[in-house]
Amino acid sequence: MAGHDSFSPGTVRDRPARVFLVCGHRMEQQALREMLAGEALEVAGATGSAAEALSAIPVLLPQLALVDTALRDASWIRVCRRIWDASPAVPCLTLGSLGTREELRGSILAGARGHAVRMVRGGDLVRRIRAVAAGEDLFSAGEREAVLSELRLSQPSPALTSTERRILLDCARGCSDTEMTRRMGLARPAFEAALQRALAKLGYPATAPRDPWPAALRA
Repeated sequence: MAGHDSFSPGTVRDRPARVFLVCGHRMEQQALREMLAGEALEVAGATGSAAEALSAIPVLLPQLALVDTALRDASWIRVCRRIWDASPAVPCLTLGSLGTREELRGSILAGARGHAVRMVRGGDLVRRIRAVAAGEDLFSAGEREAVLSELRLSQPSPALTSTERRILLDCARGCSDTEMTRRMGLARPAFEAALQRALAKLGYPATAPRDPWPAALRA
């Protein structure tokens, strides 16, 4: 997945975009606000709460949701997928710590249009925000196929059920939760439980495993 790290969209024009920040840390929210304001990007809203984000985004309809991979109260993958289900016109860009294979795989499973690394800020993050807000998908076909191949061969412990593997494969193919529940004939609670079990088996917990930030800096 090295191609994603070298993204450099020279054809994306500078344009105003409204961004909603889903980030659990007040200090980072403020840093992002200041950086985006300096690039003529509008912050439509910001919260560290998944519930607040899922309530506000369908009302505000920003051009993009920037979702932190270290949310404390919910799975960032599930938050992205719920944003997509409730507001299909609002794409997500995930913001992680290291740009690891696990983060990139999770971002694709989340239905996000790209992934950014918080340690690589400034121009790179701004270009990614503008590109995704303009409708681009920053993941290549090769990156998506690599995730699909990995999921077909993956043998986590405990093992994936056939239903869980099918759900993960459809997530990686770009299917929404609504599409999958209809096609599989599953009630929404049963589908969400199966998806969360499958994600947990791949190492994606329901909430962030730990919070390294001091309590005074939290939102």
